[in-house]
Amino acid sequence: MGAMLCWAIWQDMNNKVWNGKSGSVKNVMALARTNLEQWLFAQEKNFSPSSFSVGIGEGDKQWCAPHVDYYKINVDAATFSDKHRFDFGWVLRDAKGYVIQARSGSRHGCVDPGFAEALGLKEVLSWIKTSNFSNVMGETDSLVTVQALRSSVIMASPFGNCIEEYKYLLSSLNNVNFCFVKRSANRVAHAFAQDSWLYADRSYSGSSIPSNILDVIMHEMV
Repeated sequence: MGAMLCWAIWQDMNNKVWNGKSGSVKNVMALARTNLEQWLFAQEKNFSPSSFSVGIGEGDKQWCAPHVDYYKINVDAATFSDKHRFDFGWVLRDAKGYVIQARSGSRHGCVDPGFAEALGLKEVLSWIKTSNFSNVMGETDSLVTVQALRSSVIMASPFGNCIEEYKYLLSSLNNVNFCFVKRSANRVAHAFAQDSWLYADRSYSGSSIPSNILDVIMHEMV
């Protein structure tokens, strides 16, 4: 129930930011209970997004810079059940591989990795929308999340709700798309996600990136 409450609070915050509406404590609690019931229902149906195929040309094993006039944003998430939290990290780079912006975030709650990845993607899309970026190639190493995004099936679960909100956000952006890559092509975002509990809810430019993550970035650019 704790994870569902965190998710309901997060939904309420988004509703306030994008629609100017904020629910009462009672409504937030009711939403959390509804999310839990939907999740339990989804488990009974035993739906598995992994039955869907991956797009042709996906699954890169090495990071590469985007084309000129494009940006590339990599995102990853990590779950820490012993700390009762899940973290995410993302990094936006230009055609020369230079870091434009990066961010790490940490949230309380025990969630499954797919749900954490979906939340990380939503954080990224919200930032892209607020920052008015376009021509963005997105990459994640969460195959299940990418498959769910391309599926027409609506899942009655917090993960499914997150995917539907992701699709709605994506439809309002200009030339922004996400695809699946191997973990080896997503190492910088992975490093931010793994260390985000140390640097929770922080943004970085090229000059403020922690040295251990900077080493990973430099290695990818070779």
